[in-house]
Amino acid sequence: MERTSQVYLGVPNGVVLCIDSAESEQNISARLYHAYRSDAVNITSPEEILPEMEKLFESLRFPFRTTNYRSFRGEREDYTAEPGVRPGREFAEAASRRMMSDEELLDLEGELATFIIRVQQRQNSDWQGRITWAEHDRTLSFKTVTEMLQLIEKALSDLLV
Repeated sequence: MERTSQVYLGVPNGVVLCIDSAESEQNISARLYHAYRSDAVNITSPEEILPEMEKLFESLRFPFRTTNYRSFRGEREDYTAEPGVRPGREFAEAASRRMMSDEELLDLEGELATFIIRVQQRQNSDWQGRITWAEHDRTLSFKTVTEMLQLIEKALSDLLV
């Protein structure tokens, strides 16, 4: 894929979503990649992207979650850094665990579409960031997880028409 100004990762938690086929916006065959795993996570619907990305963010502690998850059953998980550890310090350790370089990630392509997702913040129990549709060199910002998923689904509906 020819690289352009919009096709980059730019953050340690960036992911590449390679969509190989889609019967509808909700029924897809895709692969999700990030730098800390050498193999793909297979995805069959856009909603399956979220738990995989959340696992990555929690392992890196970046972007730092500004609010704890709510629970009304007493199963609450507090998310606090260890004393003396600043949020995000895990980057140095994580860098040594990288299994794929940014160049390798950016060389991956989906048969139907390729999206580069960069979540820059996790505030107000939601994600904010940017998503790039690599084949069209189009980058849009999103303020919520729902908005991010809608951008992916809209791109897929454009392809399925």
